[in-house]
Amino acid sequence: MPRGIPILSGPDIIWPVLEELFAQYELAPAFLEKFLGRRQHLAESVDEHAACLRVLATRAYHKASKGVRDEHILGLFTMGISDPKTKEDFLLNMPTSLQSALLRARKLEACREAPRQLPNETIAVIQPAVLQPKPSRTPSVSYPGPQPYCRYCRKFGSRAQHCGHYPAMQYTGES
Repeated sequence: MPRGIPILSGPDIIWPVLEELFAQYELAPAFLEKFLGRRQHLAESVDEHAACLRVLATRAYHKASKGVRDEHILGLFTMGISDPKTKEDFLLNMPTSLQSALLRARKLEACREAPRQLPNETIAVIQPAVLQPKPSRTPSVSYPGPQPYCRYCRKFGSRAQHCGHYPAMQYTGES
């Protein structure tokens, strides 16, 4: 045991020393497993999620360069977002850096939160006006189309006007 603690010491002495020992020497593969399994929690903001990924990546890839770590963080950040719309946006247009991914995720998060912050009265006033159909200015007239037993339709085809199966032709003023 470190610090000269006898092995036959009681658990109240041994456990704190063991916890401290394992906290210092946790291996990179253990951090790599935590890093690769990390997903954004529902109550967690995108900034908190990115900060946690940075800490885990630094411990998991302690020998790698910052650029390599940032690539790993970017890949896991885009796939670990809890909001499906943001994840879909990232899949359609993959960000090139973690900073651009964070900016876009913040914007999408703000857009998603904005309707929740509107007062309910505003929504209640707007919705009925949107849902009411607007009356059309021209009356709708439907024509039944050609009738096989109509003598005008048989004789004049689509130019038949007297039977009412076709709309009236517009006079253009030309002869």
